[in-house]
Amino acid sequence: MAIAIGTALSLLLVAWTCRGAEVDAENDRYHEVAEQLWQGRILFDRFHPLHYPLLVAAPLPLVGDALLAGCLVSALAAGLLVAASGSLAERLRPGAGTAAALLVAGNGVVWIHGTTAASDLLATTLVVTAAAWLASPRACSRGRAMALGALLGFAVGTRFAVLVTLPVFAGWLWRRGGFRPMWLAAVGALVGYAPNGALLFAATGSPWRHDNWQLVYLKVVCGYDFDCLQHALATATLPTAGAFFAAAWPDVLALGARDLGSALTAMLPSMLGGADGRVGYLVLWPLLLAGAGLLAVGASRRTGAVLLVLAAVQVAATCAAYAPKPRFLLPALPLGLVGLGVLCAMPVRPARRWLAVGLALGVAVPHGVASYRAFLGRQPVAEVGLARRLHGLVPRPMVLLTTLPSAYRYVTAQVAGLGLVPPADPGAAWAALRGRMEATGAEVFLTGRSSHAAWFAQLVAAPVPDDFTVLHRDAETLAVERVQPPSTWIASFTVEPQTMQVGRPAAWTLRLSTAADRSHIVGAGVVVVDAAGAQNLVELQAAADGAFVRTFPVTGPPGTWRLLPFVLLGDARALRGAEWAVEVVR
Repeated sequence: MAIAIGTALSLLLVAWTCRGAEVDAENDRYHEVAEQLWQGRILFDRFHPLHYPLLVAAPLPLVGDALLAGCLVSALAAGLLVAASGSLAERLRPGAGTAAALLVAGNGVVWIHGTTAASDLLATTLVVTAAAWLASPRACSRGRAMALGALLGFAVGTRFAVLVTLPVFAGWLWRRGGFRPMWLAAVGALVGYAPNGALLFAATGSPWRHDNWQLVYLKVVCGYDFDCLQHALATATLPTAGAFFAAAWPDVLALGARDLGSALTAMLPSMLGGADGRVGYLVLWPLLLAGAGLLAVGASRRTGAVLLVLAAVQVAATCAAYAPKPRFLLPALPLGLVGLGVLCAMPVRPARRWLAVGLALGVAVPHGVASYRAFLGRQPVAEVGLARRLHGLVPRPMVLLTTLPSAYRYVTAQVAGLGLVPPADPGAAWAALRGRMEATGAEVFLTGRSSHAAWFAQLVAAPVPDDFTVLHRDAETLAVERVQPPSTWIASFTVEPQTMQVGRPAAWTLRLSTAADRSHIVGAGVVVVDAAGAQNLVELQAAADGAFVRTFPVTGPPGTWRLLPFVLLGDARALRGAEWAVEVVR
């Protein structure tokens, strides 16, 4: 328990002092969903359930920042994971608990995800805790079965990928006590899932709504290009789940087998060795030793075999459905470390046991330190700082294209992601960027070494074309401007009265031209820069006559306001109209 508490407090301290900008896993926007939940709004995410944001929302008033609140939840989950792993190892082999707890606490991948505002580590902790409960020699009473089910149900409401482990737990329960505890656990699972189900029902009308099968489509058809998936959704060319899997199952299996080989030979051994990436010389030995530890536990060998099956099912399903990244393989990591802990505890003499633990930590901790330093270096702090200053560099309405996924939190503008692989020819980078800006209607582009090193390197290495203006450039970031011509889809934009008065209502109306394809338009809005230079985004509402309108009382400083109307397409593109200057008087 002391190791668990120390782990949680250490990670919380590091998160508080070292975290300042979103990293890859946090682009799932859990902290933004938590902010909306605290304000009484449900921001539906078709890929991610809502238990983690619900927990993040609880300490939000005390912490004051959703990113740090998420790190707090993850740090506490890391401490609980250390305790659960130690308990599980102790039940497999007496004396192995401390070794396993130290190996989990000293693992760099656990450090990274224990200071990341994402649901992966919490879901892993819940799964390992459920395994520790089932590994207990105590009988499966009615209360324990229902509590186990509630724990697993809450885990599913934390991360839908936990669903693939439920058949393993069901079989384990059946071997422990027959069908009765299975049904009791099923009832408990519904209770544990209930908070997420209630939120989903309130947001979508269904307690089960999610579209995670589309991630398989994203992998197999789109090559992980989200713009491809968005285009399929916007143009209604996305097949049904049944039709897709009936046609593409050979590709799903082939790509899954390829990724499984990568996970087993590179990613998982590196994770067991403490690295959040591939460390070549580790090869297969950590994975083989972990498996040997789970199977070499004497009377508990059957339990060890179940844990091995649990890890194998989770890894195989992850590789088939998406990608063998450390965050997605995380549930298998503590199970492997438990196996290593059991192996370290096998020598009879205590000195040899501690020597084995020391050797394992001697491999893991240096890799963990290097991985964690790299993780902190991936924080796009410089790009966030540039995004915050962007309105000062462009004191007018704009549409922003960027490689910084969290830019929408710092810029009041319509924001689009770059969504392109850098061209093989570095000289073609600016031409590719120009085409993407024209397609999205963007006038400003922001990138940096942290959010996309390849694009940043290609753009700074090539001469800047004459039609681009450099707004800011340094060793870490780049921002450029290229003014786009107004779209022909917008026929007119009118302001009534033409001179607006503070405190009096004004009506804005955007009308589409006959060239506009209304089936692709999902909304319209206006980017506003008031007389003080502050930017705001005003959403227009669809009217019965096909126009987009908004009537509201004018608030803000008197003077010249600049307005940039735009229409938003289903594939996240924004088409801008002509810029307007309007006088505001008292």
